[in-house]
Amino acid sequence: MGLFYEHALALLPEDDQSIRTAPAWHEMILRLGEQPPDSVAEAIGPYLDSAELLGRRTAELHEALLSDDVPAFEPEPFTTLWQRSLYQAFRAQVRPTLQLLRRSIDQLPAEARDDALRLIEGEADVLRIFQRVKDHRIDAMRSRVHGDYHLGQVLHAGRDFVIIDFEGEPSRSPTERRIKRSPLSDVAGMVRSFQYAVKAGFSAYEQRGLVTDETRDALLERGDVWNAWVTLRFLTGYFDAISSTGLVPAAADDRLALLSAYVLDKALYEIRYELNNRPDWAPIPIEAAVRMIESDRSLR
Repeated sequence: MGLFYEHALALLPEDDQSIRTAPAWHEMILRLGEQPPDSVAEAIGPYLDSAELLGRRTAELHEALLSDDVPAFEPEPFTTLWQRSLYQAFRAQVRPTLQLLRRSIDQLPAEARDDALRLIEGEADVLRIFQRVKDHRIDAMRSRVHGDYHLGQVLHAGRDFVIIDFEGEPSRSPTERRIKRSPLSDVAGMVRSFQYAVKAGFSAYEQRGLVTDETRDALLERGDVWNAWVTLRFLTGYFDAISSTGLVPAAADDRLALLSAYVLDKALYEIRYELNNRPDWAPIPIEAAVRMIESDRSLR
């Protein structure tokens, strides 16, 4: 993760209004291919190109996991039954996550408790995002996937990436790991990893004494800008390279619905993990979940 850690807080001039142009989550699919303002691109530097390359390599990984000759790697079409099953799997995690969050709210840093309350009160919004995976038939495929995909699973080899650790999510049984899923589940894992990189970079700044009360908000805002544009370039690289395979939906609305559901489900999983293991990190996925439901509300 070192490639993204130390540069997650690229500094822009204090009066640069370009930071206001960062795409919100619900705009990501519609703005694929869009370039950031020059000042943002200059501040983030080569990490934009690296993110797009990683997106392409992720798509190539998913293509490499396809085979019409080996049943275990043969892609299968979405069905309405599978979409309902996916929705139920997502839905089943909502109430336990919010109940744990309610019980653990006193463990959170004071500044994260408002977000926690917003998420608890936004249960209907969470379910609405998940509901869209079964609203109508989605034209896409299921396939074998990496299963535990994030920045820690890629090595930067100077000009390219090497993807490692294909054993899947350690908490799942071997049988569960072999279940065919939408490759967007892997994409969601990487999207979530970018936000963690930003927060890790910010923590590194804090530990070196580079964050003051006067600069805190500006640094956090710049980290959000980095996250938004790097995510957009990653998704641009991925969807450009994967489009011809039929693995992911062609329709923008379906892409957004399916990817949003996977990203939000991943954030809820992270909330449970962090609350049970390192509560100080729980604000990261809580903030992500809140921003997602707030971005989704803006569509209505």
